[in-house]
Amino acid sequence: GGSRYELDGLLVFDRYFLLMEAKAGAVSDASRRGATKSLESDLKALVRDPSRQAARAKEFIDSTPTPTFSAKDGRHIVIDKTVRSEVVTMALTLDNLAMFTSDMSSIKQLGLLAPDSISWTLYLPDLRIITELLPQPSQFWHYFRWRRSLFGMNNIFGSDEVNRLGIYLKQGPNDVKQAPESYRLTFSSYTTDMDDYFLYRAGQRSKAAPRPRQEIPGPMERLIQDIEKTATPSFTSATEPLLDLTFLERRKFSALLRKQEKSNLPVQSFDGSLVLI
Repeated sequence: GGSRYELDGLLVFDRYFLLMEAKAGAVSDASRRGATKSLESDLKALVRDPSRQAARAKEFIDSTPTPTFSAKDGRHIVIDKTVRSEVVTMALTLDNLAMFTSDMSSIKQLGLLAPDSISWTLYLPDLRIITELLPQPSQFWHYFRWRRSLFGMNNIFGSDEVNRLGIYLKQGPNDVKQAPESYRLTFSSYTTDMDDYFLYRAGQRSKAAPRPRQEIPGPMERLIQDIEKTATPSFTSATEPLLDLTFLERRKFSALLRKQEKSNLPVQSFDGSLVLI
């Protein structure tokens, strides 16, 4: 519209453009006690505003033939729209808003944003936990997509953002389905393994604890890593569907990979519930 706006972060990775906004404000004590006016004001400043700012940048990319961003040092970053890509948004906070944003129920009930325009709002330490426990790029983006899919569900409840990650690691991406509207699907704590791992890392636990991980059999994990190493454009569009396999399907697919490796079988197809390989 002829105006200039600031964007805190633009990260380009494979087929993703990640638009990031950051807020350093804190939720007031009154909001934490449940004062409606204070809560609404804080959520507007820390969740609605960054979501709208990121959405504005996304709209700019979508509506402009050659979107160009200017860095503070004078460089110009041109977005190549001829390459198939997906624009996604994230809002980072320095205060823990998980009690409000892990289910997005507060945001939707207050009518601040439509579910499809809400950025994934994350407390910075939670983002560090997520990236440490999901070291493979494909798995991070797969989790990003899975996490966003829960925004429109009104009756799925968890305790906090890290617990969502625990659900993903323990149950896999396909086990959280929207229940009928008359039911509430609630998850208890899935963070015990994470607590043990990070307490050991911090020197507060003497017994070693392994890094929590999702079940990905060795042959499948090596295949994903090999594809990632090629860095062929849009490689995540091949690796992410592999992660859509259920845990049982992953074991069967990995068994097929082992047979292929040993006996050089002719090319075969593998038919999963969501993916045909």
